[in-house]
Order: sequence, then structure tokens, then C-alpha cells
Amino acid sequence: FGVDVGLGSYMDLGAGNLLRQRMDADDGFHNDIFEAVEENEPEWANIVIDPTTGLNIVVFETGSGDGMFLSYWGYNDTGHIVCLVTDFGIIAEGEGAGD
Repeated sequence: FGVDVGLGSYMDLGAGNLLRQRMDADDGFHNDIFEAVEENEPEWANIVIDPTTGLNIVVFETGSGDGMFLSYWGYNDTGHIVCLVTDFGIIAEGEGAGD
């Protein structure tokens, strides 16, 4: 998971394609995204790209900023993806719910 502006995002392929179209058509659309993210603390936003279909992107602060972060996919017993976990390095070794 590569990060270059301290923000990450999750979306499906349809939302990603529509986001690319919106960004190509409107040079300032990225500013709308940044403004939406800054409205929350910690910084995040759920941005609906297409109100008709509900396609959205979730944008968030990546904790330690720029860099490369490992992502792991979880599969169920039939081989279907059921979760995604990304380690943004914000919990030090030995920290956690049970500590």
C-alpha cells in the first residue's frame, strides 16, 4: 500500500474508475477530497462519488504518514475474500487490546 501525501483510500474498482474520470474532468477535485478529510479528527472522509449508485471512497490519514504499508487479505473456507487489513505501523510491538 503506497502512500505519498499522508492519506490512503479504499474503494472498489467501479468507484476507482469513476474517481479517475472525475479527477480527469476536474483538476480541482482532489482539493474537495482534502477538504472533506480535514473536517474530521482524526482525518478521514467517506466521499460518495456517484449519488445514484452510492459508489464511494473512504479516505483516511495513514498514521505515520508517507511510505509503504503491508496489506493482508483474509479468505473464508470457500476461498472468497472476506476482509482486508493494512498495517500502518501505529501500534508498537507489545501494545494492544490485551496489554
